[in-house]
Amino acid sequence: MVQFTVPVLLQVESSSKFGDFSFGDYITAEDFFPGKFEKYVNNAGLLLYAGTLSSFCHFTYHKSKGNMLIVDIQGVMTTGSYLLTDPSLHSKKQCQYGDLDHGMNGIYNFFTTHECTGIC
Repeated sequence: MVQFTVPVLLQVESSSKFGDFSFGDYITAEDFFPGKFEKYVNNAGLLLYAGTLSSFCHFTYHKSKGNMLIVDIQGVMTTGSYLLTDPSLHSKKQCQYGDLDHGMNGIYNFFTTHECTGIC
């Protein structure tokens, strides 16, 4: 199973000695991930580990009819599942989803290193 955490937007209500935040600042926060945090697929589309998550990226390309590809897969692996955070998208139109969207170059980079498995 693959799960992505959803960050929440918070407004600082008092200053703290634990952060460089001021009253009224907005910050994002997400759940703590117990375990070893790893990056599985980087934003350039390079695979750091082959397998299930690489196949998941491939699936997102086909599910979107070739319009986008989820990359920058990172998080922790637990028994039987992955807890992931902070993915990026590459789309047909570069920067459609922000500065980390490398467009067709990002999609191409992924497929030059991806090796299909039985679940692709």
